[in-house]
Amino acid sequence: MNIDALKNFKVKNNDSETLISVVADLKLFAKTCSDPDIVAEIPEWVGEKIEEVVTEIKSLTKAQKLATLKMKKSKRAAMATIDEKRKALDDEIAELEKSM
Repeated sequence: MNIDALKNFKVKNNDSETLISVVADLKLFAKTCSDPDIVAEIPEWVGEKIEEVVTEIKSLTKAQKLATLKMKKSKRAAMATIDEKRKALDDEIAELEKSM
């Protein structure tokens, strides 16, 4: 992605993969600016854009986990009479809640 595209990138309405690609490009640009052979000042917008993209990635990840959690809780309720399946879903639910 070129510099103008990175500067003007709109974070909203993108999937996680696109956002991860953009933040990788931004971090590579910042790292290149810091290269001992180049030693250029990292523009302020780069740090701001990295923060904005990372925040959106975290938000999307949380939304995906919440949707998965809701689905698993719904499945668990439908299987309430089957003890082994209930235990397995309880474990999955606990693991998702722990990761958030």
